[in-house]
Amino acid sequence: MAVTADPGHLERARRMFYELADASRRVPGVINFDILQDPDEPHRFVSIEVYADEEAVDR
Repeated sequence: MAVTADPGHLERARRMFYELADASRRVPGVINFDILQDPDEPHRFVSIEVYADEEAVDR
């Protein structure tokens, strides 16, 4: 999934995505959950999510 943040709110977006990724990693069945900031488009963030199974995705 990709999200584009308002360029005037990049620091807020970074904090929110950091908190989201941190909380998501604690959900049972989540193997990995990262949100990366595009170096070529700093206002664009991309999530990479890996789940153990379909049940974990549904949570």
